[in-house]
Amino acid sequence: VLVGPAYVLRIPDDVSLITADSLSRASIPEGVSRLLLRTRNSRWWQRGDKEFHRDFVAITADGAAWLVAHDIRLVG
Repeated sequence: VLVGPAYVLRIPDDVSLITADSLSRASIPEGVSRLLLRTRNSRWWQRGDKEFHRDFVAITADGAAWLVAHDIRLVG
């Protein structure tokens, strides 16, 4: 599950919550089982920032349920 092709979904910088609705509208191709989310959080990793940021982008409960329902087995 941890190794193999993944689909990278770019989340706009003004989005704070990844919901079921936003995932539905994202046009994620059928058959994707590994999904990488490129959010504004990624910039902190690129800078080596180790501070905890309270304004991080998060997946909502309905977004998580959407991922499970669509057989997404890995999210990063």
